[in-house]
Amino acid sequence: MALAKAMIINCEKWRKEFGVDDIVKNFDFPEKEEVDKYYLQFYHKMDMNGHPIYIEQLGKLDFKALYACTTQDRLLKHLVWEYKKFITSRLPACSAAVGHPVETLCTILNLKDVSLPISIVSKTTSWLSHPLAKSVTPNAWLWLDEVTVAKIVI
Repeated sequence: MALAKAMIINCEKWRKEFGVDDIVKNFDFPEKEEVDKYYLQFYHKMDMNGHPIYIEQLGKLDFKALYACTTQDRLLKHLVWEYKKFITSRLPACSAAVGHPVETLCTILNLKDVSLPISIVSKTTSWLSHPLAKSVTPNAWLWLDEVTVAKIVI
């Protein structure tokens, strides 16, 4: 219980320091067009249950070019901004389109051409909720250990 309490306190502290609650109205990201060339992540329609589909193509991620046009801190702020817009705009639009509440998304994390293990851990993982309905990870075979592979039936 003490660990859970500490996690909530740390989360709230980070949210306040980072400005999460006001980020949509206070954050401007003029480098977005340039960033999008090197970090391919986008939404594309909905799945059959009305969940918005979010796609990341990590094999096309170019860190050197990405950090030449923005900083890690600004990128994190942009990702938090996108998440807040997802909660306040995308989910309500999907709910209206399908006629029932939609509170989760479908994520496709394409690992094609990812040659080195990259850590996809950020503060957003720990301190923003994850409304994930399902996750699809194509091209992940090289990332799976043999015990996991043995459990997969196609």
